[in-house]
Parts: sequence; C-alpha cells; structure tokens
Amino acid sequence: MRSPKMKWAIIIVLIIVALFIVLRVVNPVLMVLTKSPMPKVEAQLSASPGKIVCELTLRQTEKNFYVISFSGDRTSMERIGLQPPVGFSVAPFEESGPSAELSKKLNAEELRFAGRLLLKPGEPVQVIFPATATEFPALEISGMYESAQTFMKMTSGFHAKYKPAGEQATTGNDGKAPLPSAESEARRP
Repeated sequence: MRSPKMKWAIIIVLIIVALFIVLRVVNPVLMVLTKSPMPKVEAQLSASPGKIVCELTLRQTEKNFYVISFSGDRTSMERIGLQPPVGFSVAPFEESGPSAELSKKLNAEELRFAGRLLLKPGEPVQVIFPATATEFPALEISGMYESAQTFMKMTSGFHAKYKPAGEQATTGNDGKAPLPSAESEARRP
C-alpha cells in the first residue's frame, strides 16, 4: 500500500508532465492569440563563379534560432555541383516507418543538407555553398530553422530564389527586397 506522501508525489509529477505536454502543444497557439509577431528568417541568394551565397537574417524576435537544414531541387543542385556549406552534410530523409513512401519520393526529388547554424536577431549571416558551375540558372533553396530554447521549441521554414542577371529575384519570407550580390566570404559581415 502506498503512503499518502507517495500518492501526492505521483499526482504532482503527473500534473507537471501534463502541463509540459500542454505547453508544447499550445506554444504556437499562444503566439497567435497574443498577436506576437512570429520570428522569421529573411533569406537572399546571390551567385558568383564557384559558389552560391545565402544571406540569412533573423527578424521579429529577440531570441536566438538555429538553421537546421537546407534543401532544393535535386536535379538543379546536382547540375551546378552544389555542395553543402561548412557545418552541414548531405542528409536524406529516413526511409522507414509510416512516412517511408513520402521520404523516398522526397529523396528522389530533393537534395537536403542538415547541420546547425546559429542565427542571432538582426545579425546577417552568409552561408557559402561551393559549386562547380561558374554560371547559374534560376535556383530556389529552402530551409528549416528552430528556436534555441529546449522548452516549447518552435520550428519554421524559409526559402529564397536566385535568378540570373536581368530577372527579378525574391526572398521567400517577405517578397519585398530584390536579392543583392554578395561577394564576401565572411561568415558574418
């Protein structure tokens, strides 16, 4: 037979676990209900011989986030010899479990690079993708980012398009700014 103290300890632990689960589910809902601006990553692509440069800037938050993946059309990326940036590696989706068929399809259509890159609010970061091509066709790269906190983690995505000279390029998050040319190899400008 359990003592009354043991029963209360179990009840308290169960309440804490239930609160944790509820807060994990409710976090995005709370951001919407409180009308807090959702953090976003502005992504801009530019190209120069032998590389694609993706400039990322975290907006509408005071907290750090991490970029956890980049992906794009496999055929386009392989045609230009696009390689993963420093800190990232080729990472196909796992082809097992209930979503195995979807994963196989995605792996056939997309090339995905996984890693972890810190983004600080308002500080642009340049990500260099080495490539074998010296001239580039239109290209789109998407990515995923997540909050740096371990409790109530938020994950979202971004995308950017590169279009050769003479064509208008856009960012994937706000669609406002054309993409400038970035020549610097620096990780942080």
